[in-house]
Amino acid sequence: MNDYDEITPMRRKNANEYRESPQRYAALFIYCYASAVSAIICYSFFSITEAVNVAFNVTDRDVETLGIVFTLVTVPLYLPSAYIIEKYGMRSCMLWATGGTATAALLRLIAPTNFALLYVTQIFAAVVYPIIQSAPATIGAIWFKAENRTTAVAVATVSCSLGVITAFWVPSAFVSGVENDSTKSAQRIENLVALEGALALLCFILTIGLFQDRPEIPPSPTMAMRRVGDFKESLMMLATSRDYLKVLFLTSIIVGIGHSFSVIIDPLFKEMDIGHSASKQAITLCIVSGAIGSAIWGYIVDRIKSFKTIITTLSLSCIIVMLLASFATTNVTIMVICITLAGFTGVATVGLLFNLASEICYPVSEAISLAVIFMTSLGAASVLMVVARGLMEWGRADLVLVVFVGVYLVSVGVYVTSGEELKRTIADRDLRCGKKFDGEESVGLLTDDDDDASTRDSSF
Repeated sequence: MNDYDEITPMRRKNANEYRESPQRYAALFIYCYASAVSAIICYSFFSITEAVNVAFNVTDRDVETLGIVFTLVTVPLYLPSAYIIEKYGMRSCMLWATGGTATAALLRLIAPTNFALLYVTQIFAAVVYPIIQSAPATIGAIWFKAENRTTAVAVATVSCSLGVITAFWVPSAFVSGVENDSTKSAQRIENLVALEGALALLCFILTIGLFQDRPEIPPSPTMAMRRVGDFKESLMMLATSRDYLKVLFLTSIIVGIGHSFSVIIDPLFKEMDIGHSASKQAITLCIVSGAIGSAIWGYIVDRIKSFKTIITTLSLSCIIVMLLASFATTNVTIMVICITLAGFTGVATVGLLFNLASEICYPVSEAISLAVIFMTSLGAASVLMVVARGLMEWGRADLVLVVFVGVYLVSVGVYVTSGEELKRTIADRDLRCGKKFDGEESVGLLTDDDDDASTRDSSF
């Protein structure tokens, strides 16, 4: 995917011959836009169940099956999506993904209130969804140098969450006040589908015109020497890397808690006698603060070049905030503040962990490492949701956050026992690949003979 031998000399004499392309921000913007749009297309009908019921003449259970089918389709496709990214490159994959999303959105215009068509297009959009969501670390690695890479990956990671929030609020605004009127609801949903089709089509056009597979000159020696490895061998390397497995465990728990909490927050708040509007406000503030935190903490990690200190501090801070929230279930204001702070610390950690996972497992590709994380995260979310719903049916909704905190604390404990490899950054890899970094001279450029051995020793 990133063999630069054909267009530029692979062995360079000095670091000045590695540089960031001016087009890196266009690539990052288009990726973030595509990630958000794909989330909007897939999630837009879940927040307007009542209007969908009357406009499509279906039941709540029918609408719920859209989410079930979406999950059943996406989960097994993450690993194949990673393989496709590795084999065909980012431009081809982005064209397929944005083109597929646009096709699904535009097909809905044929009959905006036909539930069978909605079902088919939901599956169509779900098929290409993992291609986009598996690629934030790949975008960062291809386009950004070490000093900016974590920030780029963090921003790319939260774009999907911002798309989900948009799908949470905008459709509700479209059908507000007409949920029980089938004619008006149908008309508003038609307008919503038209808007989504326009957004998806614009995304596809931008991808065709502006999104490149890679920069002409790589931003770092790591990318100049990047090779597509054997897929099965890569999975075996991940399975035998203790540090990767520890990062995988922590990331899966954090993402699992966030995903399950976003699903159960409405019934959970109801059990705690907190209103529906408060739950929408809380989850929105959580994700927005997480987006802001991701950019801030990603920038800090890029400056101090150490993941472990920041991730451990943020995780422990999030645990403390969640404990405070579990003891303040009768106070709506405190609960909302705590959930917002949990977003700034916990949600913001996800982007850092995504980039860390891709770094410590080098030379395994970023897409493969994240595909495994997404699959295990959804599995963790399913288990946590079952536990949470069981506690609520038992009448102990107040224990849900306590259980989440306990699981979170265990995962942090596993993470902090990891070795020094977790402090490594791509900057370290660049140094070992022959780049002058932070005033230190490298011991020399890698040769063709020691290319594979050196890169493997750097992580495993």
